[in-house]
Amino acid sequence: MELRQYATVVWKHLWIIVLTTVLGSGAAFYTSATAAPVYRASTTLEISLGGERPGDIYQLMRTSEMVASTYVEQMQAPVLLREVAAALGLSMSAGQLQNMLTVEQIRDTQLIRISAEAHDPALAQALVETTAQTFIQREKGRQRARYQADLDQLEAKIATLEEDIARTQAEIASLGDPDNGASDFVRMERARLESQLTRDQTRLVVLLTSAEEFRMAMARYTDVISVYSPAEPPTAPVGPRALQNTLLGAATGLMIGVGVAFLLEYLDDTIKTPYDVKQTLPTNVLGALPRLKEQA
Repeated sequence: MELRQYATVVWKHLWIIVLTTVLGSGAAFYTSATAAPVYRASTTLEISLGGERPGDIYQLMRTSEMVASTYVEQMQAPVLLREVAAALGLSMSAGQLQNMLTVEQIRDTQLIRISAEAHDPALAQALVETTAQTFIQREKGRQRARYQADLDQLEAKIATLEEDIARTQAEIASLGDPDNGASDFVRMERARLESQLTRDQTRLVVLLTSAEEFRMAMARYTDVISVYSPAEPPTAPVGPRALQNTLLGAATGLMIGVGVAFLLEYLDDTIKTPYDVKQTLPTNVLGALPRLKEQA
């Protein structure tokens, strides 16, 4: 088909195109005007990577982006969203919360933005705040669990050694004053206990130092996730967007109308023009008779 023929089809069925465009825009406007207002709340999290990272700035940025991308996926996981629903006392499924939440990494940064849309502004704010806090606590516990077993063993040794020291000190005290005519056996026993007490106290200092260094290492190699920008109560609705929806409805109606026009033209197999003759019959057109108006 030539461009002129396309224009002819559109002009012929212009009323259909106009009708579908008006109906599409009208339906979209009515739906937007009668829909409940939608409010949006947002909060931003900052990720500080723990541990010794590569010195190359490009590699460091790539590592940060990969970690942030992983956190974005974890925040949208059903297991986390079920915890959020339980914390807020909502009878919603994880899928429903996923439809309300938007989690995205801010490009080329270590920031993650959590947004929620709801008809209730308080719910939108509570949803993003609870999601952020639930994830922070969950991730903190997961990272701590990597070192907790070793730390527990070290603290158990410290507790046992403190008990031994207390028991040794009690035994020394039970021997009485060494200057008050004590026997040789008592003096030897006291010397043995004091020597043992000194060794245990030295070991205790070493273990306490090791435990403190271990905790510092845990803090150094643990990613820190904090709230960079707290959520604020939304004051104005962000939707429905009446103008945008109306324009989209009009565009959709226009496309439907054009499609219907060309469909009707395709289904019309009557011969009206010399071009139709060439397309239908294996012959050439020799001439055409003009339509003459009757004269009164």
